[in-house]
Amino acid sequence: MNIYTSCGLPAKSNKSRIDHISKLKCHYGLTESQFIDMFNQQNRTCAICKKPDFKRLLCVDHCHTTGRVRGLLCYKCNLAIGHLEDNTGSLQSAIEYLQKAEQIIYAKYSRMREQARNRQERKDAQKMLDNLKEQNTTQEIDSEANKLILADYFKLIK
Repeated sequence: MNIYTSCGLPAKSNKSRIDHISKLKCHYGLTESQFIDMFNQQNRTCAICKKPDFKRLLCVDHCHTTGRVRGLLCYKCNLAIGHLEDNTGSLQSAIEYLQKAEQIIYAKYSRMREQARNRQERKDAQKMLDNLKEQNTTQEIDSEANKLILADYFKLIK
């Protein structure tokens, strides 16, 4: 059983594998087979975003107070909760912030559709509204998408 190939990654040198296995054991008390079992139990995806990450091994997420392992996360999700210092209040505030920004953008596109000077502008605005609705059902719009949407909005109303 190889931790890299079991997780869908190309095999690495034996030294890399041994280094990773010793880190798992030393830092988290996990064996290679326990890591692979966790990976498979999570359907081979990140516990938060549910996306597979076949560029690197998932990160072991753990409580910094107790040391208890919580699950496996992709690099981005692990960084995100780390920057929020595992604080659920901060995470909830971030969610509310994104939802509020989404509502503002939606309202702007609705106004833009109503004030459109021609058929193409109305069609473009409606398309953006439809995209916002579709994205909202699957996941929150991230800040990069917000920037692009706002850029489109300002370009269209010039």
